[in-house]
Amino acid sequence: MLALIPLAAVVSLALFLGNLAPAWGWRRACLRASLAAGAYLVLTTEGLSFLSAITPAGLAVAWGALLLAAVVGIIRQWRRTGRLLLPTPQLPRNWLDRALLAGLVGVMAVTALVAWAAPPNTWDSLNYHMPRVAHWAQQRSVRPFATGIEIQNSMSPGAEMAVLHLYVLAGGDRLANFVEWAAMALSVIGVSLIARQLGGKAPASLVAGIVAATLPTGIIQASSTMTDYVTALWVLCAASETLSLASEVVPSTAVVPWLAMATGLALLTKPTAFPFLVPLGSWAAISLLRRARLGRAVALAGLTVVIVLLLNAGHLARTVAIYGSPVAGERVATHSNELRDLRALISNALKNAALHAGTPWPEVNRVIERGILKIHQWMGLDVNDPRTTNIGEFAVLPPTRAEDRAGNPAHAWLYVIASVLALARWRRLGAPALVYGGAAVAGFLLFGYLFKWQVFAVRLHLPFFILFAPVAGVALTNASPAAFGRVAALALLAFSIPWLVAIEERPLLRDLEGGLMPSVLYEPRHNLYIRGGAMQALPEIAERMADAGCRQVGIMLSGFAAEYPIWVFLGAPDDELRIEWIVSGTPSARFEDLSFVACAVVCDGSCPADWAIVRGLPLDLEVGGYRLFMDPAAGVDGGGS
Repeated sequence: MLALIPLAAVVSLALFLGNLAPAWGWRRACLRASLAAGAYLVLTTEGLSFLSAITPAGLAVAWGALLLAAVVGIIRQWRRTGRLLLPTPQLPRNWLDRALLAGLVGVMAVTALVAWAAPPNTWDSLNYHMPRVAHWAQQRSVRPFATGIEIQNSMSPGAEMAVLHLYVLAGGDRLANFVEWAAMALSVIGVSLIARQLGGKAPASLVAGIVAATLPTGIIQASSTMTDYVTALWVLCAASETLSLASEVVPSTAVVPWLAMATGLALLTKPTAFPFLVPLGSWAAISLLRRARLGRAVALAGLTVVIVLLLNAGHLARTVAIYGSPVAGERVATHSNELRDLRALISNALKNAALHAGTPWPEVNRVIERGILKIHQWMGLDVNDPRTTNIGEFAVLPPTRAEDRAGNPAHAWLYVIASVLALARWRRLGAPALVYGGAAVAGFLLFGYLFKWQVFAVRLHLPFFILFAPVAGVALTNASPAAFGRVAALALLAFSIPWLVAIEERPLLRDLEGGLMPSVLYEPRHNLYIRGGAMQALPEIAERMADAGCRQVGIMLSGFAAEYPIWVFLGAPDDELRIEWIVSGTPSARFEDLSFVACAVVCDGSCPADWAIVRGLPLDLEVGGYRLFMDPAAGVDGGGS
């Protein structure tokens, strides 16, 4: 299976790095292999895109070359040293730690099962994450395309580039969710490494890993094609490299390129990584100035800028080509805070924290809510001030398993306890742990200062919860009694069960509260797209076009439509199928291929009701809010490119 080549390449790369620099340890080798593979993926995508060669053959050759290079490197190391180092995991001696490790493995296994069984059915995935992947695969390039959903072009593409590779190599979206799942697995490894870097022992690393793995937001993300876990992974890699630069006796030249790659990949994945990177970057800059001469520090800073720009150059150039600016101005205006003062900082910090503070008890939630409202009254600021608020009205709600609203309440309260313990035992934890924890909190505060609050922001906070997990692991295992950290980890494993087995959008078990969503284990895959928001009329429309032999399809949809199911129900990816937007008046409209001739046009409610003919095609079917314009009698001769 071609899709296994990238996996084999990354594993081989980790083995090569682990043998090249045994002092790194296997966890660091894994993280740095992921950074190298991520950078290689971006540069390969850009290079193949320039040649319109993002095809199964092109990608197989690209990843095969990396695999071959890694294998050759391993063989050379083996011949040079006479030995081949392999990871040798050591099982904990303590029976409770063994149970905790088994629970951690169980979490990863269950999330992998959901990622395999469920198709991408998050609304954002249906609207723009997966459609942009399908368009790229169709045109064999990530160049701009005409669309009525502009964020398909404007959003940072880092995570979707990885999805694109798996989509093309696997011939569909069966492995698409595993980009986020892999980010979760690597984040658990990274969290355990940072706990060790902060001075924690093996139990602290284990507890930290469980804290990260049991985050409800993370569990949900791990079986989707969203981008927040990938963002969190790259930010976490930047944090680990920053700690190496600040705390370990290693040459700065051995750290800075990895830190630069992590920063570049994080920014290419999602702009919301920026506030979490700023405190880490400041810490890294101070550490670099303390450890290197000014000239050397400036040179390394310049190298960092070059690497970050190199990884982001393609996306920035395409954004300039479409919008005339490296940043899509409309999205900046929509999400950027208009009020930036101490009141706005306090307001959004409290509201963002409250998204994770909800309890199952309404009265407790009302007490928290009233307290935050009183603080706003004291500051003379409306809690829903449009200058600091984007979507929704503030409220403290109970925990939920809904994908777009699920916070991390147990972890939030546990982080408060861990923070108190860390401050109370600051001498024992040491300065690096306190500075690291402060950098994580500063990132959370800066996020609220820069971006407007929205009711769906819980997943955007995932980098903070991942970053702080090592601090929690170290602080909890250093508490008294000694078993406190392990008991807390066990409680988190138990608390995570509802999210593991019954995410509302894709449950393993039927919704625990008797909802309508069936189990992903037995529901037909196509039905799960409809359950995720696709209109039930789409399969009928697709069947109508298939009967007519039409494979050249124009689409005219609203900006909030679920476009991706159209691709699925028409059988994409397929070399004979072509789907193009028919659009005017949008920034990307000038990229429309004027030579394209559709034999059918699918239109939703965005089309005027009095239209009887579109592009010379008569109205053939009207069902479920969709209209199909097609001449069935024309058959395959009715259009082409």
